[in-house]
Order: sequence, then C-alpha cells, then structure tokens
Amino acid sequence: MDNIPLEELSLIAQILSLPAAAAAIIFAIIDGRRSRDLGVVLNLSESFRNRWEQQWRECVERVNASQLESDTHAIPDDRLDEVRNILNWIDWVGSFLDAKLLKKETVLLETLGEPMAEVIEISREKLAKDRESDRGRWAGVAAVARCLKLQPLEASNN
Repeated sequence: MDNIPLEELSLIAQILSLPAAAAAIIFAIIDGRRSRDLGVVLNLSESFRNRWEQQWRECVERVNASQLESDTHAIPDDRLDEVRNILNWIDWVGSFLDAKLLKKETVLLETLGEPMAEVIEISREKLAKDRESDRGRWAGVAAVARCLKLQPLEASNN
C-alpha cells in the first residue's frame, strides 16, 4: 500500500463511493415515496373521517333504513344529492387509485374500505343505471369496487 500513487487511491475511493452514493439516492427516493404516500393517506383519511362523522354516516344509515323498509335499492329523493356527493368523493379517490398514484393502496383501503363499500352497496342501483347510459361514468367508483373486491357495479344486488 506504500507504493500506490495518490491518483490511484483517489480513483479507488471514487469507484467505491459511486455505488454507495447510488444506493443512498435509491433509498432516499423510496423513503420519499413512502412519506408522500403516508401523507396522502393521512389527508384522505382525515378528509373522509370529518365528512363521515359530520354528515355522511347519518345519510348512509338513513338510506339503508329506507331501502330495508321499502324493500328496494332506490335512494330516497331527499338523500340523493348527499349520496351523489359521497360518490363523487369516492370516484375521485378511485381515479387516484386507478392512476397508480399510490405505491401501496392497501393502507388507504384498510382505513376507508368498509364505509366506502357500504356507500357503494347502497348506491348500486343508481350506479348501474348511470353507467348504462355512460360507461365511463363513475369509473373511479368502479375502481374502488374492484380494489375492495366487491361485485362489479353492473351486477345485480338481488
């Protein structure tokens, strides 16, 4: 080692440091994605939770009760706008999932899957009717239904 010129030592150090720097960059990218995904999931969860606790849960419960009472899958007229608002939110999230903007969607689906599935189920008749006239309508909701492994939106609930 005493006879190795300074230039060669410098070259060896550069050769050894390049893979280490590349690995550090890759780990930083992965960590950045995880942090971004976690931030997105937390924001979506909080957005949903606030709405769910303030008004959406009551709406879904009333629609569900009305459907059981009337033995139909129709959404009562006085709840249609609110259900449409919930579906629009789910549609937006589904478009987000469909575009693969999250590396892992499981955290989001584990957090919000149950209430979203409940909304999709009570809205199945409306969704199927809307999609009959426009196949692209509610594509995000269809994506969420697929991710949650629910029946396709066009399938009958009976």
